[in-house]
Amino acid sequence: MAVNSTETAMPQANLLLMNEFLFISKFIFHIMASVAVFGVASNLINILVFVKMKLKDNVNVTLLFLSISDLMFVLMNSSQFIRPLLVKARKHSQQLADPVEAEVVIICANFFAFVFYDNSTFVSVFLATVRCACVARPLKFKSMFTKSRTVAVLGVLFFIAFMLNIPLLTIYKLKWAFDPLTNSSHVALTEIDNVQSVYKVGDILNDNILAWLNYVTVVTLVVVAAALVLVVVEAVVVVVVVVVVVVAVIVGVVVLSVT
Repeated sequence: MAVNSTETAMPQANLLLMNEFLFISKFIFHIMASVAVFGVASNLINILVFVKMKLKDNVNVTLLFLSISDLMFVLMNSSQFIRPLLVKARKHSQQLADPVEAEVVIICANFFAFVFYDNSTFVSVFLATVRCACVARPLKFKSMFTKSRTVAVLGVLFFIAFMLNIPLLTIYKLKWAFDPLTNSSHVALTEIDNVQSVYKVGDILNDNILAWLNYVTVVTLVVVAAALVLVVVEAVVVVVVVVVVVVAVIVGVVVLSVT
């Protein structure tokens, strides 16, 4: 009897764990969906504000480009929320399921999500560089970072982010597959043989080397800018002290000469 009770308890325990897992997954899913909606709304507001400001300087251009990049990342990354809808449509409607499999759409959206994520990181580093240069070279800042140069740099950064994620597309191949449920053929994805090697290279390059390089660069620029600000503050304090001392000496001399 003990063995039978144990055997009947195990499926119940597994079922309980599965229900908890599904509950947590749905909870996280709704939180991520709420964050995505907030991200879309906030970035749209930023874009409208910067457009109304007419992009008079390079900083506004950079912030507008960053808002657009963040918005596209949120939209592309939100493909996971429409994936269940595509799967259901594939099961119930042959027209919606043909000719592209839902997984193809998801992979393409994820690719551009990675591109815009890296691009936003690069733009943030560039913005930190601009801020540091504004503190370090305030008189030459406008001539160094013109509007045309800023647009050119932002274009180059997007191109670099795009090219760095190209290997992620090379691990997949497109082929026609037959679905007996809908009695139709559709475009499906297959992975190449050395997919793990490509994943490792992308993980080392994009998620480790470039990520840490961006973090170190931003921290370094912030430290440099802070040091320059402190130097300027100290210089101003010294000048003020010198001026006060000189004025006090002059006033003392004048008072002594009068008396």
